[in-house]
Amino acid sequence: MQLNNTVIKGQAIKVSAALVIDTQELGAQSSSTDRAQKGFKPKKLTVNMEIRQKDHKDLSRLMSLAESVDSSGRQTVYNILDNTAHAMKIRQVTFIDNVRVDEIDGRRAWSVSFMLAEYYSIPEKKEARQEPAQPVAQTSTGSTPVVPVIPQPGQPNYTGFEKILAAVEEMIS
Repeated sequence: MQLNNTVIKGQAIKVSAALVIDTQELGAQSSSTDRAQKGFKPKKLTVNMEIRQKDHKDLSRLMSLAESVDSSGRQTVYNILDNTAHAMKIRQVTFIDNVRVDEIDGRRAWSVSFMLAEYYSIPEKKEARQEPAQPVAQTSTGSTPVVPVIPQPGQPNYTGFEKILAAVEEMIS
């Protein structure tokens, strides 16, 4: 496995991947099996490996990658080279959740595990192409005009109904 130009060194490296498909049951209290698909979440990679204690610099390098932030304080995004990531069409990742390091009993080694999440996933790219950012149409009800919501850099890019809710929330507050 390689993140940007850094090779992740360890023994018995095992990478597993997961794709979360967000669904919601439509049956409520009934026995219906109908489900509504709410979209695909970013794919996640779980990495498990061993690092010998004499190779402590490899563990230190891994921890530096996990803690790395860019000049604006955001978590570093890494280009990934790995067979499992390639098969899952994952090109960029960030560290998420925990980086866990446990000493292995009776051996001079650590058991290391961490998770990587896909950054700017393919479904996210498709969604961005399908919905160009457009301001909400201006209408007025009585004497209170609805202010259009125009995405600003650094603000979330809301979709359809979310834009309307954001405009209403802005008017209320």
